[in-house]
Amino acid sequence: MGFRISQIFFWLSLSIYFGGLAILGPLAAYEIFTIIPESHATVPGMSPALDQPKQLAGDVFGHILKAFNPVELTCAGILLAAVLFQTVFYLRWKNFWNLIRVILVCLITAVTLVDRFYTFPRVWQEHKQWVENVDRHPAQAAAHRKQFEILHAQSEHLGEAELFLLLALLLVSAATQGPPRQAGATLTDSRAKAAGV
Repeated sequence: MGFRISQIFFWLSLSIYFGGLAILGPLAAYEIFTIIPESHATVPGMSPALDQPKQLAGDVFGHILKAFNPVELTCAGILLAAVLFQTVFYLRWKNFWNLIRVILVCLITAVTLVDRFYTFPRVWQEHKQWVENVDRHPAQAAAHRKQFEILHAQSEHLGEAELFLLLALLLVSAATQGPPRQAGATLTDSRAKAAGV
């Protein structure tokens, strides 16, 4: 019973996590960065030296990602708790595929924590400094823009890594993970084979 309950939480968290990232990346980002720039929208108070429609699209998508951050962290925590619970109480550490699942979940959690608590906040900070200094201190703005682009690329690579690891976890779990064999059932099977049944 406990195994099945943990599986419900595992698959629910994995589907929300993987599905959310898959929708935000390829679909939502594409639409936002296509539609808003095509509208030639302007932002009151923003420097005309900036590409305002692109900046607006970036702000919109950035806030969507920021809102999704707690969902990612929650799902990662549930995935980690579920696989550790299953490993301790139902599955063996020496089971190769279960060990792969544990490693994948640990990697997913690590990538999520690095992106959300290190890279993502720095991206926001560098972008803010770039926009605020573009008119008053162009040299500083250029330095912040360069750092923003580096960190933004890193954040994108981390997001791609999350998707790849989640997909790998999904495939491994779907292909190999079944209910644990009970000791009584194993003993019964052994006796039946011995009896030639």
